[in-house]
Amino acid sequence: MKKRDYSILVADDDIAIVRSTINHISRLGHQLNLGLELYSATSGSEVLKLVEENQIDIVFLDYQFEGGMNGDEIIDNISDPFGNILIVLMSAWEQKELERIIFKRHKKLGDRFKFLRKPFESLEIQTRFLEITKFFMDRPYPLPLAHAMKIMESRSTEQGRLTAMKDVVESVLRYSSAILISNLVRTKLQQDFELGINWQINLTMGAWIKILYKLIEQFSADKSALFVPELYQMFFDDNAKPSDVFDRLYQFKDDLRDPVIGHGLTLDEGAYRLLASKYEDYVQTLYGNCQFMARYPLTLVDKADFAKTASDVIQYRLRNLMGSETTFKFLNWISKSRLPTGTVCIHRWDGDVLPLYPLLVVATCATCVAERLYLLDNVKPHALEYTAVCNHHLTDSKARETFNSLLVSSKIPG
Repeated sequence: MKKRDYSILVADDDIAIVRSTINHISRLGHQLNLGLELYSATSGSEVLKLVEENQIDIVFLDYQFEGGMNGDEIIDNISDPFGNILIVLMSAWEQKELERIIFKRHKKLGDRFKFLRKPFESLEIQTRFLEITKFFMDRPYPLPLAHAMKIMESRSTEQGRLTAMKDVVESVLRYSSAILISNLVRTKLQQDFELGINWQINLTMGAWIKILYKLIEQFSADKSALFVPELYQMFFDDNAKPSDVFDRLYQFKDDLRDPVIGHGLTLDEGAYRLLASKYEDYVQTLYGNCQFMARYPLTLVDKADFAKTASDVIQYRLRNLMGSETTFKFLNWISKSRLPTGTVCIHRWDGDVLPLYPLLVVATCATCVAERLYLLDNVKPHALEYTAVCNHHLTDSKARETFNSLLVSSKIPG
C-alpha cells in the first residue's frame, strides 16, 4: 500500500496556475519525503465532486473563479462536519482584506484557513506548506492516546515516566485492536479468525501485541475491507510481512513491562533513567506514527433526532472525543446510519461510521462521579473489564453478552 501523508486538491480556473502549483507542491513533497496524492480542478463543481469522492486533506482554492461558484460558495458547499479539511485560499487580494471577508462569513474555519497571495513563488508555497504540516501535526488524537501522552509528558520522576510510557504503548495496542475487532465483525471476517489465546486470562501487553498481530494478519488477503487502512501500513509492509514494529514492541515488553512494571520490581532512579532514555524516542515515534488517527474522529452519540431531517436520514448530536481533555464539544452530524444513543464510534471521510461497542464505552465513573471513556482491558467469563483515562475500572456483564454474540462464529477461545 502506497504511503500517503496528505491528499491535496489544487483548484483554479486557470489551468496554467493549477499545473504550476502542483509542480511546486510535488517538488516540495519529494524534498520533505512526503507521500502526496494530488488532484486538480478548474471549476467549483469539480472541487465538490472530488472532495465527495476522495479523502482530501488540503484544498488550494482560487478565490475568484470565472463564472459558476466563487471561493466563498465552494467553501459553503464543501461537506466537512468534523473540520478535517484545510483551506488555502489563493488570491491577488490583500491578505487582511480577504481574511476579513472569510472570518466574517466562515467563522467555523478558524485555524483551518490559510492564505497564499498570487502571484507566488516556490518559497512562499514552502512557507505555507510548513504551516500546513504543523497544523496537521497539532490535530488532536483520539482521547485514549492523547490522554496517555499528556500524562507521560507531565511525569517528573523516571519511574513515573516509564509507567506512563507503558500506558502510551498499551493505549496504541488496545485502541488499534478495538478498531480492528469492530472492523472484523462488520465485514464478517471473524468467522475464520483464529487467535490462539485465552480471553479469560488477564490480557497483558504481550497478549495485546499478539491480538493486534493476528487481527492485522487477518486483513492481508483483503486490505480493501479495512476501515482504517493506515493501521495495516503502520504494522505490515506491502508484502504482507510484519514490520519491525512488532519486534520493538516485544523488546519493550521484555525489558520494561514484564520485569519492572508487571512484576513490581523496585529499581533505583538511575536504572529507571537508563530504561527511560532507551525507550523514550521509540515511544514518541510510535505515537507520532499514529498521526493518521486524527483523520478518524472518535465520537459518542449523544442524541438522535428523526423529526428534523428527511425520512431517510437522522440528525445526530455527537460528543467529540478527540484530544487529551475530558470535557468535549458537541457537534451536529447527519447520516443514514442508525446508531443507538450512547454508542462510541469512529468516522471516515466518506460518511461511513464504525461503532466500537463493546470495545469502548462511556459510563459514569463511580469514583470521579463524572462520565468517562472506558477502553477494554480484560475479558472475564461473565463480564468485560474496562479502564478509563482516570485509571478507574468498570465491570459490565451486559457488554460481555454482546461480546459473545459478536464473536460467536469465530474460533476465539474463551
